[in-house]
Amino acid sequence: MLKTGRKYRRTLAGMMVAAVSLTLAVSSTRAADSPAGLPVHPDLVYAQAQKEAQESLAQIRAAERAAVEAQEAERSQALQATLRGAESRLAAIRDGLADPDRSRRLAALDAGLNASEPMIRALAFEAALAAGADPAAAHLALRTFLSRQGGWLPVTLYATQDDQASTVALNRIGPFVLAVDQFNDQDNLLSGRMGAPGFPVTQPGEARGVLNQTELAVSSAGCALHLRLSAVRTLDGVLRCLNMPVLIARVTLP
Repeated sequence: MLKTGRKYRRTLAGMMVAAVSLTLAVSSTRAADSPAGLPVHPDLVYAQAQKEAQESLAQIRAAERAAVEAQEAERSQALQATLRGAESRLAAIRDGLADPDRSRRLAALDAGLNASEPMIRALAFEAALAAGADPAAAHLALRTFLSRQGGWLPVTLYATQDDQASTVALNRIGPFVLAVDQFNDQDNLLSGRMGAPGFPVTQPGEARGVLNQTELAVSSAGCALHLRLSAVRTLDGVLRCLNMPVLIARVTLP
């Protein structure tokens, strides 16, 4: 594409110089072509110059259109090649996920979860979290999710059933979040911040956690959050804080 652009830029520059030179020289050219001793009428000179300038401008615009069309064609070909490559990789991931050999399935899942295309990553993540999936596959998906999250995870809290103290605590605690600053996918350890503004014991502070298969346990100075992967693509569990009733907790996965 770069060579094509340079080629047309050189062509356009040459044609523009030629058009200007032609317009400036037309008067002398017509004078040289006229019979000896007969003057050239100024109106004829101007009309001829205008015609030739318009023809040159038309050629320049045609060259510009050709350059744009060539660049668009190159971009289209590059996009089609990218799409064909993505379709091929997607087909390979799908075949791998359906492979009867467990090790090859996990290898295909790992490749899909780390693919550059969002569509392939979404396919792999959904397959890993499907009901009845291999626990190792679900663990791999959660590990990839946490290592890529790098931000605040909203934790939805609920009061325990028929517990008035739990309802009062829920109404007071405020938004509870877990911030994943770093996740080590080698030892499955998490570091970040966790908390909510409602109580002194729940104030956001440093937190440490570990992912054990499909269970995530995170602790701060005053609270402990324990979650487990459910069949509906959520992490469900409980939040326990000092001198507070237990609250039900949920993190919804994408």
